Amino acid sequence: MCGLRRRIRICFTFLALTGVLVCQHAMAQSLDDAVELYDVGRFSEAFAEFWMLAGNGDAAALYHLGRMYLEGSGVQEDPRTAALWFRLAAEHGHFDSIMQLAEMYRSGTGVPRDDGEAARLYRLAAEQGRDEAEKWIEFATSPEVVAVPADPETVPELQPETVEASLGLDRSERRSIQAGLASLGFDPGPADGLFGRQTREALKAWQDAKGESTTGWLTAEETVVLKAAGEEALRAQAEAEQREREAEEEVRARTVMRPGDEFRDCLDCPEMVVIPAGAFTMGSPASEWGHQSDEAPQHRVMIARPFAVGKQEVTFAQWDACVASGSCNRYRPPDRGWGRGNHPVINVNWDDALAYVRWLSRQTGEDYRLLSESEWEYAARAGTATRYHWGDWVGRNRANCDVCGSRWDDRGYDSCGIIPVERVWLA
Repeated sequence: MCGLRRRIRICFTFLALTGVLVCQHAMAQSLDDAVELYDVGRFSEAFAEFWMLAGNGDAAALYHLGRMYLEGSGVQEDPRTAALWFRLAAEHGHFDSIMQLAEMYRSGTGVPRDDGEAARLYRLAAEQGRDEAEKWIEFATSPEVVAVPADPETVPELQPETVEASLGLDRSERRSIQAGLASLGFDPGPADGLFGRQTREALKAWQDAKGESTTGWLTAEETVVLKAAGEEALRAQAEAEQREREAEEEVRARTVMRPGDEFRDCLDCPEMVVIPAGAFTMGSPASEWGHQSDEAPQHRVMIARPFAVGKQEVTFAQWDACVASGSCNRYRPPDRGWGRGNHPVINVNWDDALAYVRWLSRQTGEDYRLLSESEWEYAARAGTATRYHWGDWVGRNRANCDVCGSRWDDRGYDSCGIIPVERVWLA
C-alpha cells in the first residue's frame, strides 16, 4: 500500500469485467506496400490492401487477389474464385492475368478445359508484344484448336440463369452471397444458401442500384463482389460472436472469483481485489489512542454482497490516461515536485474523483463508483478489529507518516506498492 497515515487509503470501489484495447494497423498507401506485405507472409493484411486497391480499379490488385485464391495464401484455396479475379483483371488488359487465365483454361484448373478460349487469350496476350506470349502463338494457331470466333456477334448469347448455373455455386458460396447482399443493405431473407424469391428480389434491387441489368441472376463479376462482401460480413459476425462468448465466459469466471482474487479491466485501469461479503464493527472505542468523536458510537454494519476495490491509490499515470482521452475535465493536478507516474495522485477533490470513475465506467462498460464510508472501513480493516489492520501500533515501515519508520517519513509520498502489505482478505 502507499501514502498511508492512519489507515489504509483505499480510494475507489469498482465492479468490473473486461476492457478491450483495439489497435488498427496503418493502411498501405500503394500496390508496392501491399505486395511487400504479401511477400513477408502477412497475408491477411495484404488481402485487405489488395481488396481496397481493387475497389479503385487497380488491375494488378485484382491479379494478386486471384493469385492468393489460386495458391491458398491467407485464404482457402479456391481456383474457381481465382479464375473470376483473373478474368476481371484480364478485362483491364492485365498481361499476367491474361496469361494465367489462358493456362487455367488449357489445364482445366478452376474452369472447364477449353483450348479455344485458351488460344484466344494467348493471342490477346501476344498483341501486347510481350515475349512471354510468343511461345504460345503456335499453340494458339494450331489447326487442332477450335478458336473462339473472331466476330462476337456469332457467339450465341447465354441466358442469365445459364450464366449463373455455369458458375457452379455451392450452398456455402450462396450463403456468402446472401450475407453480402444483407451487408450492403439488400434483404435476401435468411442466409440459408437457397435462392428463393426474396433473394432474387434483393439481387434485382442491388443490380438496379448499380445501374446494371436487373435480371435477378448472377454474373461471374457480381459473384466475386458479393462473395467478398459476404465473407467479410461473416468474418466480422464471427469475431463479434467470439467476443460475446469471451465476455460471457468472463462473466461466469467473475461470478466464482474468490476473496483476494485480483484483476484489471484495461491497461490503464486500477488493479482490483475482491472483498467478501460480511459484517464488522464500524468506528473505534473511546479507549483507543487517537480516538475521535466522529468514530463513535461503534455499531455493526452488514456488507451483503462481495465487491471489488482498488488495491492501491489511483496513480498519476492512471489519472493522466483519463486526461489524455479528453476526460477528467482535462485537469492535470500539480504534483508539488514529488513526481508523477506511479505516485498516488494528489490535489484532486470529490468532483474530480467522480469524473474519474465515470470515465472508467465508459471505458469498460461497467459500474465504477466511489466507496461508501462503511465499505472503505470494512475493506481497510481486512477482517480485523485493531487500530491498524496489522495491530494497534504503527510499527516500522508499514505506512508513510511522520513517525512510521519509512524513508519517506514527512518528506512526501512513496510510489504505490513500495511498502509491503502483510494482511490479505481470506474467505
